Parts: sequence; structure tokens; C-alpha cells
Amino acid sequence: METPMTEWNNDRLDELNGRMKEGFTEVDKRLEKIDGRFDRIEGEMKEGFEKGDRGMKEGFARVEKQFARADDRFATREELGEATVELRRLNDRFDRFLFIFLGACVGLVGSLLVAAFSLVLQS
Repeated sequence: METPMTEWNNDRLDELNGRMKEGFTEVDKRLEKIDGRFDRIEGEMKEGFEKGDRGMKEGFARVEKQFARADDRFATREELGEATVELRRLNDRFDRFLFIFLGACVGLVGSLLVAAFSLVLQS
């Protein structure tokens, strides 16, 4: 295990710079391989589609059907907007109900207090 460096000199920095360049060169080589694979696959797909490869066309048709089904399962912006309006109306109705309920509770408690106070005064 290397001991941590406490001081960096020019030779050490040059060595680090060289290792970094080597690492990036390896990454570039890997990316070139990946690009080559994508180009090959893209070429095969185009070639198969141009030839009229039935399996490929059926595969694309299946993918399009799955996207259509996914579109049907998710709400549109208009539908979300309508749901938001309905939720606001429901919230307003609930607020009114809560206000009436609290008013009734305050009235009931007030009536009980007046009745209790009048019983105390009669005794």
C-alpha cells in the first residue's frame, strides 16, 4: 500500500498526469468499441427493416401497441386539470361543512353552559 503523499513535486505531478492520460485513453478505446456495436446494431436494424424482415416489423408493431396502451393508462394534461378542479370544489365543500359543524358545536356548548348557569342561579 502506498503511503499518502504530503508534498507534491513536479516529478510526482508529471507521473499523475501520465496515469490520467493512460486512463482516459483506455476509456476512449472502450467508448469506440461501444460506438461500433451501436453502429452495427443500427445497421442490422435498418437492413432488416428495408428488406422487409417480417419479424422486425412485427417487433416494431408490438412496441407501438405497448406505447399506445401506455398512453391509454396515463392521464392527459386536460384530464389532470379537470381532476384538479374537482378536487378544489370538493375541498371547498368540505371547508363549508367543517365551518357549519364547528358552528353547531359552539352553539351546543353555549346552550349547555347557559342551561348549567341557569340551574346554578336557581339553586
